[in-house]
Amino acid sequence: MLTRKISKYSAIIFTILLAVLCAEVLKKAIHGYKDFNSPYISTLIIMSAMVLIYYPAYHFIKHLAEKFSKSYIRNTKKVFKSKFLGIFFAITVGLSALYSIFLYLWFDINVLKLIGVV
Repeated sequence: MLTRKISKYSAIIFTILLAVLCAEVLKKAIHGYKDFNSPYISTLIIMSAMVLIYYPAYHFIKHLAEKFSKSYIRNTKKVFKSKFLGIFFAITVGLSALYSIFLYLWFDINVLKLIGVV
């Protein structure tokens, strides 16, 4: 029962973070058009593009992220014999990966380069 609750809340957390991650990537792509014309027209274009992109993307990302996070946690539990160890490993690796990606997006810090992998 406890593992089911942990799996459920982990899936919710990963879904939220994956949706935010996709939104951040889209936001960086849209902000490349800041210098299109005057700041007023550019702001209107960016606002319109965000609504047109984020609304359908939110629903698609939410559905996709829910499926991914549930299958990720379920498969990790299968790899390990212990459900608790599998969930702990899935959460640790998943949050570490998302943390590294957000760190790179927001502050241009490459964790893989810092630890010497790349």
